Amino acid sequence: MKKSNYGFNFLFFVNSKSADHAAELSNHSNISRNYGDHSDRNGKEVINNNHPDPEKALIYFNRGISKRQMGSHREAIANYYMAVELDPKMSKAYFNLGISYEYIGDIKTAISHFNKVIDLDPEFAPAYFHCGIIKYKSGNIQSAIESYNKTVYLDPKMSLAYYNRGIAKEKMNDFIGALEDYKKTIELDQQNSLAFFSSGAVKNILGDHHGAIKDYDRAIEIDAKAHWAYHHRGIAKSKTGDITGACLDWTKAGELGSRISYEMIKTYCNLS
Repeated sequence: MKKSNYGFNFLFFVNSKSADHAAELSNHSNISRNYGDHSDRNGKEVINNNHPDPEKALIYFNRGISKRQMGSHREAIANYYMAVELDPKMSKAYFNLGISYEYIGDIKTAISHFNKVIDLDPEFAPAYFHCGIIKYKSGNIQSAIESYNKTVYLDPKMSLAYYNRGIAKEKMNDFIGALEDYKKTIELDQQNSLAFFSSGAVKNILGDHHGAIKDYDRAIEIDAKAHWAYHHRGIAKSKTGDITGACLDWTKAGELGSRISYEMIKTYCNLS
């Protein structure tokens, strides 16, 4: 098993931009005419596909990373395409293409690039991880779990893969399996407040309300503004008969922005 070496932030690549850009980007042969080894009659560079140039490919790859860091995914994609035309085996360029397409919401194109990475480098764990994210978003939960299985096999220390697999297992009502994955996430990252919260939520479902409260306590220690942790800790406390403690937690959650917590106060707390 080859240990992965990568430096990407995988947390929550949100679909925050319009997918309309995807249509403009999908035909990379048009984009390719703007970059390359030689100049056309308009003074723009064009690629000569008959002469691979891995060194120049790396220049485009690095330029693509810079563009992505500036939030310009369209320009990043153009540069990554230049990189793979100059070096068709540059798996990390395909991976970054997947990241940018995932970001702009073109899921079909994104997963095709992640699959290309897997073809070129079957032991690159992040590609499987992102396939799992996309499959989960697409509603293919079991297939997402399989992608996360492969991820943690290749990189047993990727805490987010265990966490995401736990979310997927919870969706499949495999609460014991989900709890095991949240526990593993916490072992690898003791500052992951969401893992403690999710562990508490599952324990609440399984009837371990005292265990849930302990997990929520830890989530709040890490993130004092986590209104969802206060809210659900209130629910757990109410299940143990501690209505006063529950109402205090719902009050705090409400102060932090949880509207539903105020509804709980109206229903269960003595306001007189």
